[in-house]
Amino acid sequence: MALANCGWIWVKPKEKRGCIGCHEDPERTPENEYVLALRRPSNQLVLPPAQRRSISFRADIAPLLQQHCATAGCHGGPRNPLHLALNSDQPTEVELENAYATLLAPANGPGTKPGPLPRVGKYVDTGRARTSWLVWQLAGGDTSRPWDQRAKPAASGSRQVRPMPPPGQGHPLSEEEQRTIIQWIDMGAQFESPAAPGNTKLTENP
Repeated sequence: MALANCGWIWVKPKEKRGCIGCHEDPERTPENEYVLALRRPSNQLVLPPAQRRSISFRADIAPLLQQHCATAGCHGGPRNPLHLALNSDQPTEVELENAYATLLAPANGPGTKPGPLPRVGKYVDTGRARTSWLVWQLAGGDTSRPWDQRAKPAASGSRQVRPMPPPGQGHPLSEEEQRTIIQWIDMGAQFESPAAPGNTKLTENP
């Protein structure tokens, strides 16, 4: 109650002050200076929406998959469980949407109700890259943490992690390209950038 009735006291990091004025000699009270940090405008910690970075499947991820993954002998083949029909020079809107839906398929089938992030998926855990099967394949190993295991379906333990692309086949993604995919997943795995004008569909994950 006494502290709640006191005025402002400015202290430096790790500086120790006693209860001066009540339990100590008032003559020892140091001058209460108005610190310089409070004399200038505060820093803008959040950028305006137009200046924020956004990563979308259409603009950033689809070209990477098209270049590295969606070849006829890999995930572009119709018999591959993760079929990405992006092997044409200019994928159609339907092909892009189908590839996106396949990549973000829910872990427990199409009837799974969407919940809060992160959402456990068959290949992508929306909002959490380190537990996503896609990232495991690109990294060649399990990148999750021990406390993440409760969020993974039991069936994921039976799947064998293999580096993608397989050794000697295709062109591996660079570190920057892998980082782009990781950031895309962590930022919500959006189909289209929410900041793009005129976007009205597929800005929410299934």
